Amino acid sequence: MLWNRYQYTLDEQFLKEKAYPVIRDIATFYVNYGKLGADGLYHVAPAVAWEEPPIGRDAHSDCAAWRAIFPIAIEATAMLKVDQDKIPIWRERLSKAPPYPLRDGIFSRVIQNDGTPAPIDHYQWQLPNTSSVFPFSVIGIDSPPELKKTAENTFLHYRYNADAGHEFLPVVAARLGQPEWLRAALFQYIQYFQVYDQGLLNYYNIFGQKEVGEGAAVELHPYLEASGIMATTVNETLLQSYNSIIRVFPALPEHWTARFILRATGSFLVASEHRGPADIPYILLQPIGGSARPCRIAIPWKEGVSVRAGMESVSCKVDDGIATFTAKPQVIYAITPKGTKLTDIPMVKEGFAHEYSPVRLGNCWYGSSENDTAHTGTFPIW
Repeated sequence: MLWNRYQYTLDEQFLKEKAYPVIRDIATFYVNYGKLGADGLYHVAPAVAWEEPPIGRDAHSDCAAWRAIFPIAIEATAMLKVDQDKIPIWRERLSKAPPYPLRDGIFSRVIQNDGTPAPIDHYQWQLPNTSSVFPFSVIGIDSPPELKKTAENTFLHYRYNADAGHEFLPVVAARLGQPEWLRAALFQYIQYFQVYDQGLLNYYNIFGQKEVGEGAAVELHPYLEASGIMATTVNETLLQSYNSIIRVFPALPEHWTARFILRATGSFLVASEHRGPADIPYILLQPIGGSARPCRIAIPWKEGVSVRAGMESVSCKVDDGIATFTAKPQVIYAITPKGTKLTDIPMVKEGFAHEYSPVRLGNCWYGSSENDTAHTGTFPIW
């Protein structure tokens, strides 16, 4: 997260004073904690994924964190010109990363070779086995096909836990670039947890919290983590740039319309529209701060791409569906389908054609679920 903040802002003072000391120390921890095995790979033990027994070695979340931290540490060290002696060590550790625990073609919750019997259900309920997709960002849309397929298989076998609002399954669906999975996961998330008229989400599901003992309150209560997951899902559906490639609408269902202005890594301000099936009329981009720097954008059009700054054409290199050009600070670049200009694109009216009241996908509770004000107990509002 500290590295992400630097990537979005290019604030080198923050990187040097705040982010790098933490990044360096996490990398140092794994250097000292991982042990080289007879297989020539490093292993993390004892280890346990969050809220996931048994204790063993090479939990998926550690395997993902290992693959995330060393490239970040190497890049930050080179950029700041400090701790150069650590780079060969970090590269060696990265080249011998602990193997992901696998079973039946999925990332398994089984922690290997520790003598603990494998659980009957070796999948997961707290999502550590998709942590390589999010939050560690080492598997995504452009990952090697076999690795991405394993992540997708894990998602499809996931045993959804509708008991706690901190599960980020919709974010994972967006990061894997799967619009229909995103749609299903997002709607399910809202149905279980968005129980308030004003849009806040609940900690436990629509039936209330489970820690109800003598004298304990039974009211539903707002939960900011769930609201953050909801917001993150929306952003990741509209724009992704976690691997330094800007992708607009990477997981938006085909028939949804959308418009956004969001910040991308590299400190780029990005705006675009999605006007229905296969209709993205433009991408606008402006570098904020810093110096001239490369910009890489996944091209959403089969016919290719044109890049302009004002009325001037900008040279760009296209390779494997990625357009790369040099972007200068504060200049606004218009990226459009090849052969078109921004002035060729018809304007559309903002707003809704009709007035809409709040839409609820599931039960909406008012007050306590177990007192006289709980009219939803007998009359759910849909």
